[in-house]
Amino acid sequence: MLRQDPPLTPTIFAPSSKSVTSRAVLMAGLAAGESLLVGIDRSEDVDHMLTAVSKLGAQLIWEKERVLRIIGVAGQLRKCVTINVGESGICARFLTALLATQEHGQLICAEGSLLNRPMQDLLEALQGLGVRIKTAGSRSFPLYVHGPWRKELAYVDSAKSSQFLSALLIAAANRKTGVFSVVQIADTVSSSYIKMTIELLRLFGVSTTIAERRYTVSSSGLRAACIHLPGDASQASYFFSWAAIMGRAVELSNLSPFFCQGDRGFLAILESMGCKVEETGFRVRVSAHRKLKAWQGSMNTQSDVVASFAVLALFADGPSRVTNVAHMRLKESDRLAAMAWNLRRLGVKVVEHSDGIDIWPLKEDPPAVELKSFADHRIAMAFSVLGQRYPQVRVDSRSCINKTYPRFFKDIDKLQSPT
Repeated sequence: MLRQDPPLTPTIFAPSSKSVTSRAVLMAGLAAGESLLVGIDRSEDVDHMLTAVSKLGAQLIWEKERVLRIIGVAGQLRKCVTINVGESGICARFLTALLATQEHGQLICAEGSLLNRPMQDLLEALQGLGVRIKTAGSRSFPLYVHGPWRKELAYVDSAKSSQFLSALLIAAANRKTGVFSVVQIADTVSSSYIKMTIELLRLFGVSTTIAERRYTVSSSGLRAACIHLPGDASQASYFFSWAAIMGRAVELSNLSPFFCQGDRGFLAILESMGCKVEETGFRVRVSAHRKLKAWQGSMNTQSDVVASFAVLALFADGPSRVTNVAHMRLKESDRLAAMAWNLRRLGVKVVEHSDGIDIWPLKEDPPAVELKSFADHRIAMAFSVLGQRYPQVRVDSRSCINKTYPRFFKDIDKLQSPT
């Protein structure tokens, strides 16, 4: 009898983190001097930030496909009439705070689901600084802002989005006024993204101190930097969940252990569920060869990978529970409701809570069924992984993945036939 070799372990090069890339592009555009960003992966969100910094006066010079030099404006923004941020929440929040520092009016336009996503807490913080703001009725956009900031202390509620706090910190760093403080008046969600912002500000020459809920930025302006962009821990979760539900192994490269990405916490959850996780430098290997264990806990700092976890929960040995993620209802879709809808279509018992979800495992193979993406990139990608095990399960729309990970389906197809 011929010996059957074990299947090869596929290796996927993780795309650059959208969150790090968007912050780095903006900071480089604001900085004095010439910055180098190595390893940029394009997506709709990243392209909106590139377009915005160019419109504000920064020069973009592509050296290679993924290597970009940015000559910054040294804090002196070009006057713009209108900036369109598309459906990019990170562009909307960061640019609103930044443009509100200017002594002339700016119009910010948006599209799609972003028209109804939260902005009010950030706008109230800016109004407290003396900024004049006009909105279009009940919708967040179009939005008119007219600065400048007239105080050196802001109060912000970031319970709905950590981007509100990050936006104020970045804008404060560009003002060159010395010291500016932001007081957080409620517990922030996704606090790891605040740490990411502070780390990148440090790399661009700006220090931030934290005393309880008070963040103080000391800045004479941002300075140019060279940044090697890390792979995206959120996008890596789809491949790790593939290994877990297929009983296989996968290796992701380009995952830096040095940048703060809260979604790396997904690795600890995988280990708790019975997967083997091996980290070596910038490579992470996940393998699974036994039934998964049920898991229950808070995913507040890993909310972007909850949809990936929901797919894992279908193969656990009992009911799983995710808590403390109410802010997921304020994303491109109400992600908790979207997940619950799709899981019920698969015949799974689900209990939806205001801030979480309980998921029971599959009792049998699901029927041929079409699931909904709800025009949400994370829902589309997470549930498409399930289709790798059950080809009769498909997701209705693929185009929404272009928001953050255009090559996702090309990469996921590599898993079946690694070379």
